[in-house]
Amino acid sequence: MQGDWHCYKDLSVQIRVGGNMCIECSNNSDKSEYCKCKCSDEKIVYDRAGGDLFYCDECEHHISTRSPNLRKYATMNLPERAIRAKEGSVYYFAYGSNLNTDQMKSRLGEWERTENCELYGYKLTFDKHSENWDGGVADIIKTDNENDVVDGAIYLISTEQMKKMDEKEGGYRKIDSLVTTYETGKARFRFAAKTYEVIKKGDFETPSDRYLQTIVKGLIQHNITAVHRIERILRAAQYKEDALSFMKKFGV
Repeated sequence: MQGDWHCYKDLSVQIRVGGNMCIECSNNSDKSEYCKCKCSDEKIVYDRAGGDLFYCDECEHHISTRSPNLRKYATMNLPERAIRAKEGSVYYFAYGSNLNTDQMKSRLGEWERTENCELYGYKLTFDKHSENWDGGVADIIKTDNENDVVDGAIYLISTEQMKKMDEKEGGYRKIDSLVTTYETGKARFRFAAKTYEVIKKGDFETPSDRYLQTIVKGLIQHNITAVHRIERILRAAQYKEDALSFMKKFGV
């Protein structure tokens, strides 16, 4: 268990682990040294899941991971071990135009934090017509296939802001989801988040260039700049050009 780790509650905190010590920041006085499990600082940690995903032997609390690729295990199993928002707050997973931080600020004001994430076991489509966007708008469809993934980001917002989102998302229903942070070469973490899906799903409808520009700009605002992730959205939209051509054409 030697090496560089990240606190599972605060991804910006790097920690060192020595011996068989649980890591969880509740009782930690010096984050630069150790994060200790909330049950005890002497409980042995087991890598029962594979991929260096560790749990406290006593409380089975999810504590950390150094694996860059948890995929199905991290996203589709053990929802009780996902990171959850504190009381009075909600993690909201955005995958459409709400990725765009300018739009979100106009709707909600400020938020506490965001994380670049992926949602496994779903695919992105555009099956709802919008007069405002003059074309199809984004929706997700559950497939339970770990190879299907939707790119997006989570916002940590208040429950009052979540109520405002409910009012804005007409024709959608709110659902629970498990999303995984994405950052090349770094530990990945699972979050329990709310998101939306279309209630009355229609046929695929091509989204407008303006709508796709809004989404792609939002991806970039969340540091989702990998070409394959942008192209994944463009392919779902059945857009003919590649990501680099799209960004050059529309200046995003």
